[in-house]
Amino acid sequence: MTKTPLVLVVLLVARAAWGFPDGAPVGSCDSFMPRHGTTAAQPNPTAPYAVVQSKAHYNPGDIVTVTVTTSGPSFKGFLVQGFNPQTREVIGEFLGGPGVHVVPQCSAITHENNRNKKAATLNWKAPLGNSGPVMFRATVVKSFTEFYANLLSQSAGY
Repeated sequence: MTKTPLVLVVLLVARAAWGFPDGAPVGSCDSFMPRHGTTAAQPNPTAPYAVVQSKAHYNPGDIVTVTVTTSGPSFKGFLVQGFNPQTREVIGEFLGGPGVHVVPQCSAITHENNRNKKAATLNWKAPLGNSGPVMFRATVVKSFTEFYANLLSQSAGY
């Protein structure tokens, strides 16, 4: 075996072991499941994480603050997306900022690094053409083998 294929194999194996330290891949947008091999999501009722939104109804161009938080163990990553709870249509867009990476292909936002986090505060911009209800779904990753998929948001004050 030549050195080039061997180096490529080592890099691919390392990538699989480390997961996605720089954010969820675009391929995760369809299922909101991390690409962590055969590892299954933990049951949502046991999730130590919460997704809280500043308001449940938006007007054109509004900014809604979405916070992924925990009072328990820190988390390493997340993927969050806004949607209309009546139609399930993905709506709006997230604004970039420190520590986050916008995924425009699916109007989502993800982590930029895999350092431990106790909270992530995100800003979502409502569509300009209409108003209505909004909810957010999130996948939160504690470790390569422990994650919670499709957590639904709650409005602040609930």
